[in-house]
Amino acid sequence: MSLAPQIAAGFGLFFIGIRLIGDNMQQLATRRVRQYLGRAMVRPGVAPLAGLGLGALVQSTNGVTFIAMSLVTSGLLALGPALSLLGWANVGTSALVLMSTFDLHTMVFYLLGLIGLAYFQGLDRASGLNHAIPALLGVALVFLGLTLVKESVAELRGNPWVEEFAAFSGESGLIAFLVGLVVAVAAQSSATVTILTLPLVEAGILGEAQMVLIVYGASVGSGLGVMLLSSNLDGTARQLGLYQSGLKLLAAAVFVPLYYLEQIWGIPLVQAAADALADSPVMRVALIYLLFQIGAAVLGYVCRVPFARALAALSPPTERETLMRPRFLFDEAIGDPDTALELVRREQARLIAALPSYLDMARPVEERHEEAMPLALRHAASSAVAAETDIFLSEVASSNPGFDGVERLFEARAQLHVLRALQTCLHDFALHARAMPDRETHSLGANLVESLHLLLTMVADVTQTGDSDDGALLVHLTSDRSDMMDGIRKQLLGQASTAAVRESLLVGTMLFDRAVWLIRDLTLPGLASDFPEKAVS
Repeated sequence: MSLAPQIAAGFGLFFIGIRLIGDNMQQLATRRVRQYLGRAMVRPGVAPLAGLGLGALVQSTNGVTFIAMSLVTSGLLALGPALSLLGWANVGTSALVLMSTFDLHTMVFYLLGLIGLAYFQGLDRASGLNHAIPALLGVALVFLGLTLVKESVAELRGNPWVEEFAAFSGESGLIAFLVGLVVAVAAQSSATVTILTLPLVEAGILGEAQMVLIVYGASVGSGLGVMLLSSNLDGTARQLGLYQSGLKLLAAAVFVPLYYLEQIWGIPLVQAAADALADSPVMRVALIYLLFQIGAAVLGYVCRVPFARALAALSPPTERETLMRPRFLFDEAIGDPDTALELVRREQARLIAALPSYLDMARPVEERHEEAMPLALRHAASSAVAAETDIFLSEVASSNPGFDGVERLFEARAQLHVLRALQTCLHDFALHARAMPDRETHSLGANLVESLHLLLTMVADVTQTGDSDDGALLVHLTSDRSDMMDGIRKQLLGQASTAAVRESLLVGTMLFDRAVWLIRDLTLPGLASDFPEKAVS
């Protein structure tokens, strides 16, 4: 039987397994898990441990990097702990490399049997297991694929194509390094390249010295792969991709010279450490891979300050990132509900102050705010801050079950939900108002925009000043006028010349009406407690 089909099947199973592990383990990192992870990593020493765990589970530097990006851009994790997380996640990926050096043939068959039984029982559809079981299947397929490759590669010794490849890789250290780099950029994983080439070392096709340089090149290639994948990003997210690439380059700049010092001068360094710890060449190569990743993490910690400065210069935080983060909330306040509520009040006041800017791009140029931003950016930023504030309130409520002012927490959260609904309504209204070019609707659209802008400005002012007279006027202006609006709407629809105009009028007035109702719901509870007689009238 030809070895080619068996090798192809082994590679296929391996790559399917790697994909199953990465995709499903990333799905297990839900938003709530990421929130807990982000909060936990504020504590000293937690970030490296989290990096080790994530790297071992996800088995993909790319996957861990993009998880870290989501934590940083959402404001759940500071840049410093994120960099530490990434450095030690590389060490975590060594787990699969080390495991691949053992004979797990029998274990794989038992594992596949158990997984098959789990699928038969429908456990893969159960909550909490729907991603864990496919991830375990990925682990089994990885080792089954490796078993097929190992069995086949052992018989390739003497094959002219294989011998030629080995000779080419061994012509110079630079070629071996570049082979590892190029293959890792394509595979997007240095661990994958290392694991797949270990059978060549075991079969004696590749020399141990060649393989060490291939490992170093693959590590650099995986960092470059992350940088290429994040090249379309900007701000802090791109900093993480640049960090991975810079970290691997820095480690290679240290380990490659150490390799040549050891090979040429016989100074006992990395290879000597691996020789002392393991007897087999395969295990020694796996240990060298591990030592390289540990060295990279340590170098990242030692050079963290210059790294941070260089990253900030190469990819400074964007305006969008700054806008999408809460300004007043901090995790330490979760245990103090009174302080937390005050911080939430300030954050809500900031969000309310930004409401008039939703209409900036729908107003005439001369009426716009000097620093008016695109509607999409304004809505994305305000929605993100409101969502994080909602999560913060939920954490406060769950962390303080005995708080005697729990009704204030629920009131604050209810008001926040109204604010989020108003944000969405204003976004939709502004989009619609900008799309009303017909002369029959344009003047109406302009009047609705200016009226709503006035109300929103009053809301922002009353929130800041607490002026009772302005508050009473706002309550009066937002009182029930549904009969009047229905009459105006019917009159306008009767005068409309086309179906398109009637639809535009109907949508515009309905969105305006909903926005006014939401403004009243947003402001009335607080205003009524300040001056009940005026609010009721």
